[in-house]
Amino acid sequence: MITLDEEKNIFDLFGKGSTIYHSAILTSFTFDPYYFSNYYMPQMRSRGIKNVIVLIDSTQYDAILEDTDIFKIFRQDFALIRVKNKSNGVFHPKVSLFLGDKQALAIVGSGNLTYSGMSHNKELWGAFCADDKEADEAVVIKDVWNYLSGIIKSSSSEVAIQQLEWCKTYSAAIRDFESIKSSQQIAFKFLYAKPEESIFNQVKDIVTGDVNTIKVIAPFYDIEGSLISTLKSAFNPKKIKCAIDDSYGYIPQKIKDVTDIQFFRWHEIFGSANQFELAKKLHAKAIQFETSEGTFFVLGSTNATSAAFGLNIHSFNDEANIIVYSQKEDFFEKLGIDFSKQCVKSIGDFQAASKYNIKSDDKSFLTHITLCERHLHDKLYIQLDKIITDVKIRLYLDYGYRDFYFDKEGIEINGLGKIQYVVAVVDDKEISNKALVLDSSDLLKRNPDSKYSMIESLFHTNNGDWDDNIAKVLSYVNFEVKDKNRTVAVLKDPSDTSAKSEILISKEQFDNTRFSKNVDANLYSLSMRILDQIQFFNSNKQDNEEEIDETANMEDLVTGNAEDYSKERRILKSYSNKNEILSYLRRLKRHYDTLAKDFDNQDPFYRLHSQGVYFDNNITCNDYSYILIAIMLIFQRIAYPIQGDDNASYYSQYFAELVGRFMMIYRAGYPNTNDFTYVKLEEMHRNFLVYSLLILSTCNMNKDSVEVWSLNLFETYRNDQENLISCYNDYQKLSNEYKNLMKEYTVKTIDNAFNKYRKFLKTGDNIVPISEYSENFYFYRSKFGFMFCKKSKIMGDGKGRYFRFEVIYPGIKDLESTYTNNQIKVKIIEP
Repeated sequence: MITLDEEKNIFDLFGKGSTIYHSAILTSFTFDPYYFSNYYMPQMRSRGIKNVIVLIDSTQYDAILEDTDIFKIFRQDFALIRVKNKSNGVFHPKVSLFLGDKQALAIVGSGNLTYSGMSHNKELWGAFCADDKEADEAVVIKDVWNYLSGIIKSSSSEVAIQQLEWCKTYSAAIRDFESIKSSQQIAFKFLYAKPEESIFNQVKDIVTGDVNTIKVIAPFYDIEGSLISTLKSAFNPKKIKCAIDDSYGYIPQKIKDVTDIQFFRWHEIFGSANQFELAKKLHAKAIQFETSEGTFFVLGSTNATSAAFGLNIHSFNDEANIIVYSQKEDFFEKLGIDFSKQCVKSIGDFQAASKYNIKSDDKSFLTHITLCERHLHDKLYIQLDKIITDVKIRLYLDYGYRDFYFDKEGIEINGLGKIQYVVAVVDDKEISNKALVLDSSDLLKRNPDSKYSMIESLFHTNNGDWDDNIAKVLSYVNFEVKDKNRTVAVLKDPSDTSAKSEILISKEQFDNTRFSKNVDANLYSLSMRILDQIQFFNSNKQDNEEEIDETANMEDLVTGNAEDYSKERRILKSYSNKNEILSYLRRLKRHYDTLAKDFDNQDPFYRLHSQGVYFDNNITCNDYSYILIAIMLIFQRIAYPIQGDDNASYYSQYFAELVGRFMMIYRAGYPNTNDFTYVKLEEMHRNFLVYSLLILSTCNMNKDSVEVWSLNLFETYRNDQENLISCYNDYQKLSNEYKNLMKEYTVKTIDNAFNKYRKFLKTGDNIVPISEYSENFYFYRSKFGFMFCKKSKIMGDGKGRYFRFEVIYPGIKDLESTYTNNQIKVKIIEP
């Protein structure tokens, strides 16, 4: 199928709710990150397209990223690749390739990935869809695939190359199309700039017959009209007709020979009853050759310039076009462009509104960062086009920046958090462009494996309200576990000395998720997928208080004129989902109760004692995903309540119980394995702490409980103060964003606990008999963490004397009774 239509929305080709495609490779000269993040990506994700690579011109990449506010909106859900033209031109193609399992769609046109390019300009594109290699369109798709694959492979980006491999792995269609042999058919053919053959020469080889008329539309012409003059000399047509939009583009003012050349004002030959369409700027590019053997129509990214068509072999652009052949059809007439009107102008009748100027490389930069990637073993790989002596790489983080000496073998960054962008510096002066970091840890979220499409589709329904499907989504999380390796001993009597050694509880690894240093998304568990989707949903909510309406008109959405039905949609959502969320929280609580049953059932005399039961479980990625799903759901319900949901107190209660249990059961943390497992665990750990503190800040827990929970949350970073401070800064930033939800006394209590914890790390050797204190004191035990004693009471007498304490500790009920004799010593927390 071939589509030539300058007005139709590209996404209309997919159909609403369609999930035919899973991957997309897009190219553009200019790029609008606001538009792309808020409209284009949501549109693709709602249709199941999540493996996305975007290729843009290097000069535009550098110019866009000079605005550092841009980095705040990048959600790391696509790979943005900087492409440098190697022929003193620019990277200028506008090509989109969408891949599915059994079908592929190639679109070649004139529009950039900007609001103007997709809505406000008058653009032109051709679409070629095929599900069978015998289809003529399959040849175009194959050629587009080979073209884009070559660009991505030459980028040396391991992230993009992995995504490219996934495109092929999960698309039987493209694997089939690769076997197509070159065809001589000229019904349509994909053209792109080649070092050995210009687009102009490729067109010249294809166009046959005596040329009667050449018609041209383009926003930009060379000032000397070099392309028009070359067309005239190479094809010897009877007439050349050129459409010019002097309200926007650049005109061939200094063309010398205008014999048999006619000029038309664009808005006079393009007819439309729609005034909005008439007001659009001409950005379409097309040339039609009318010959004795038929019509040859060239459309795509090439302006009517020497650089676009490659007339100068030493300086030309990367461009992409389609040439279409028909025996009789007039393509311009079909598009409503009438060159037969009696409105011919002379070149002197036009006044250029702007000068045609493509930005060249910023010569003020001593070097350029051509690639920046963070690999799984926590190394940052930087490519510079020129090595400068004593150059450092400055990493801008959420809380400041860090400088590292450049190393072409990779920079050890030692578990740094999110990097906003990087830049090269010498003597504290920036000497390069700014660059985004392509992070290998983001790859798994983009994998298009079809077995996860059910989960994906539940989050992206036709109207965007995945909330209505939360019951189905949460049902995929499985907590089933068989602890065959768990051993436990419980002291029956204080005089029993046969079990003086501390007893361990260990649970069998109940998930089969194993990660290697190579990313294998087949091992990415369903629970982690679900967590990623919930986190993505929450991040969209956080960045856009109004919901993204994926059914809204693009123009209205981007310009802000769309009707806001978000409140009504939230009210009208099925109330059953709130019960399903509570059901998930109850199931997770039962899961933790099962893991902790030996602790719960032991003699109270030994609870929280070294002689009793304690936990030594390492955390797995699945363990974190279970609790983070709960935390994210609770946070969503607190931050974005639905009318009629009166379960706020239940959410806070479950938060306290679940987070408390989690900290108790998984106190051992996780080892530094220096591979992807560790990178992923670090990311999840960070989210666990930040969002737990956020929710805690909204709760009505008493001061002592807040402080105990906070101290134990901080204790999860006991061996990494730098990351703890970074996480706390993240929490403070988010708490400011959600200031209206925060309880002032709780926020102050958390801050006090943070300062108290840092002081404890410096002076935590105040070890005294616990019997010296009678009430209201905090103490610390290495195998359990921080506790608060509300009241203590002496029990018994003489040698049988012991103490009864009412203790607040995450993981057990408030004021749970525990006992000790006079000899036990603990670390007392200074007020």
